[in-house]
Amino acid sequence: MLIRLDRDSVAAGDDVDSHEEMREVDGRQPLERFVAELFRDGYLPRISGGKASWVMRRSRRAEPLGVAATKYSEMHVFRLTETDSLDLNEVGESLFFEYAAQTNPNEVFEGL
Repeated sequence: MLIRLDRDSVAAGDDVDSHEEMREVDGRQPLERFVAELFRDGYLPRISGGKASWVMRRSRRAEPLGVAATKYSEMHVFRLTETDSLDLNEVGESLFFEYAAQTNPNEVFEGL
């Protein structure tokens, strides 16, 4: 399946180019594994200080799916709001990442 990715900018220089991209993915792949790959391949950027939290949504204004956070470019928190796991088929054709800065991911999740 094709999935459209988009994300917030993380700094002034980061908003020069669009972050929207299309990727061909295996729809059976768990969302958690896919997001970990996005951290590793740099789609979700490395942040000065090593920590970043992201709210995952089907689109910019959609209800939150959950929170993912990195620590030194590796995912260390992944929490979904409605279920224990989702595969990409269940997510649908788009995924948006809202930058929550270096806020504690558990606090971000509690605020959803």
